[in-house]
Formats: sequence, structure tokens, C-alpha cells
Amino acid sequence: MTIEYKDSKRIVALSNTPLSASDYTSSNFTTVGSTVAITSNSVVFSSTPTNSDNGQYKQITALAESDSYTLDFKVNVSSHATFDNFYLALTNTSGALNSANQLGLQTQGGSYNRFTFSTRISGSNSETASSNGTVSTGTDYYCTLSSDGSTATFKAWTNSGRTGTAHVTLTRTISGLGTLNYIQHRTKISGDSNVWSGTVSEIEATVKPTLDVAKPTNVQDNSIL
Repeated sequence: MTIEYKDSKRIVALSNTPLSASDYTSSNFTTVGSTVAITSNSVVFSSTPTNSDNGQYKQITALAESDSYTLDFKVNVSSHATFDNFYLALTNTSGALNSANQLGLQTQGGSYNRFTFSTRISGSNSETASSNGTVSTGTDYYCTLSSDGSTATFKAWTNSGRTGTAHVTLTRTISGLGTLNYIQHRTKISGDSNVWSGTVSEIEATVKPTLDVAKPTNVQDNSIL
């Protein structure tokens, strides 16, 4: 836990890491179906169909809608369906992704070959997509999913340092999303019979809620304990 005193106005930021790659073991996750596995601290999709429920999910430290947080990960797509296979989603329940409030990430194949970033809030689905041709199979994409409490942002780079202009940047407003309690790697269940194969790895989340608390008199401004 890091405590950072911003200034003398009693505003403090707390940060912790509620999820990391070391948490990615089969014993920590619940398996749905048979085509998504936890292997070597990674999530492996093996020809996962989008018209049946397959995936892995885990309860995490609750992320309030007002929290600021960052989730870093790497994704590599082997093959991808036209739609409806979420390689990563943050959800309010452990239920299927066609019923849960969520922030969801997909890639779409076919004639698209693009990233999509979606929200499902109170039964209403909406998504933002990158330009066609922005996803290539066999390429490592170093990604960040973040929220500042009002807007969620997805970015993907092709360099591990996540430096320079992001290859893709997508945003979603999250008003009404509520608290997110689970991370899921799971199909949505649709009529599309195509499959998604790929790997999600190097996952680490950092949460930085902002609280109004009393600052100790013996701590300097902008100091870190």
C-alpha cells in the first residue's frame, strides 16, 4: 500500500495491487466449459466457440465506479471470430456476459480485424471500435484498461514499454456502471459459431481511489510513506 499526500488540502491517494500475474493459477479461478484454461499464469483460449459459454472468472477487490484504477496485460490473438468473445471483462457478477454489467474487451476478425471496447449497463450494450486492420494475428499487444471514475480508456501498444503514441486508444463513459467485482475471460454466448484463439498474460491491476482524510502534521506535502 502506498499513501501519497497530494497537498495541504487533505487529499490523499491510496494505491494497492489487488490482482497480478501470480494470481493466475487454476485453483484461483472458476472454469466454465472446456476451451479456456489457466496455464503458466496466462489465460489460453483454444478454438473457443462464441455460441456456448466457456471461460474463466475470479472475484477481485471491488472496483467502485468512482475509483481510479489501471489494469495492464498482454494479448496475442491466434484467430478470432467476427464478434462476441471477450478475452477480458470486468463485471458486477460472475454470471454470463450477456447478463452482467461490464467493461468488455474483444477483438473482431472477419473483414474487421479490430479491437472493440464495450459497456453493458442495466441491459444496454454499447461499444467503440478501432479502425479496421488494427489487429494482426500472432502479434503481442501490450494493453492498459484504466478508469478515472467517469471515463474508462483502453490503449494498446506494440512495444512492451508502452511508450510513444498508443497503437489504439478507445474510451467509454461509465455512468451507471456500478461496482465491478469480477474479472472474466469468457464468451458472451451469441449465434456466431466462429471461434477465438489466443492468450492473455502479464496481468496486473493497480487501484488508486481518492479519499478525503486528515493529513498528519509531521508529513511534508507530496511525500510518500
